Amino acid sequence: MLFTRLDEVTPQLLTLIFKEHGILNTQQVTTIRLLEAAETKEGERGSFLVHYDDVRALKNAPRRIFMKINKPNAEWGAKEVRFYQDIAPQMFKRYRPQDFPVIPCHVAEYEPESGYSFVILDDISEHFKPARNGQPLSQFHYEKVMEGLGHLHAYWWNNAHLTDHAELPTAEALDKQLEAYQASYAAFKAHMLDLGRLGVGQQQVLEAVVSKWPHSFRERLLAGKDVTLIHRDTHPNNFMYAPREVKIVDWQNWRLGMGTTDLAYFIACFAPDNIRKFQEKRLVQRYYDTLLRLGVKNYTWDACWDDYRASIGRCIAFLLNAWTPDWLRDDRWLRAERAIKAFEELDGLSLYA
Repeated sequence: MLFTRLDEVTPQLLTLIFKEHGILNTQQVTTIRLLEAAETKEGERGSFLVHYDDVRALKNAPRRIFMKINKPNAEWGAKEVRFYQDIAPQMFKRYRPQDFPVIPCHVAEYEPESGYSFVILDDISEHFKPARNGQPLSQFHYEKVMEGLGHLHAYWWNNAHLTDHAELPTAEALDKQLEAYQASYAAFKAHMLDLGRLGVGQQQVLEAVVSKWPHSFRERLLAGKDVTLIHRDTHPNNFMYAPREVKIVDWQNWRLGMGTTDLAYFIACFAPDNIRKFQEKRLVQRYYDTLLRLGVKNYTWDACWDDYRASIGRCIAFLLNAWTPDWLRDDRWLRAERAIKAFEELDGLSLYA
């Protein structure tokens, strides 16, 4: 059964799908109430309050659900569903919910023929809120993000089953990535120079990160050494924040990669300068300590710090790969400028020599 619009959701159909997934036995959904709805370019989102004919249903069934219906997109629609079907359940068996940064999922479905997909998650909006636009996060929340990413990465770190879910890249694929980055940079450079918006130092950084892989990254990706499952879009708006917890949302971009890529994107591209300069190393240390506490071995602090510095360059490269002339009208060039500044201050170029 597949939902393609929020107005298709009825008590009868929700009962059927909950029974298909073992959430309900003989109980029925009697009424649902739409609490909030939104439409985005990716699809529809809505929160529902659900009532049942038997209060005992609430032992397994949710009282409030968040439904995300995605428009046809064969690549990321399938990936998000696969994350909730195959990957997240394994981690829920190991971690306490308050330590693990993933929202519990009740149903995840993808239809290859149409490309539509949807997920039904716990609605956590009573206690978790999105980031406030333009407002820095609290120190506590920065630390909880580091710990949450540490839990995610530690579980899949050099995990023998990681490649059951995500393929190792080939040398050809990695070379094509660099070619794509270089083509994007050529167009970007011409545009920005015309506007007088690209400094000499910025050009030096950009030319380095699009022309080569940082030291050891290429070899480790090809060999699957010290790699893990990463979210790959750790924008602060892809987290929900409660007083004592954080959760990550939007799992359509997950892949195999270097764990520090998630840190670099979150800190170097988005943290205000006063937070990044004075807390950056301590936050990465918090992440590293979480990895060790959860069993990651043969990974030194120096290696982690170098990986973080090098990962800032990788983030700059994939930001550049998505460049359009609209960059200067939103905050994406600001993200890149922040990352370039961090890369320069941390001598990231030395890792690309």
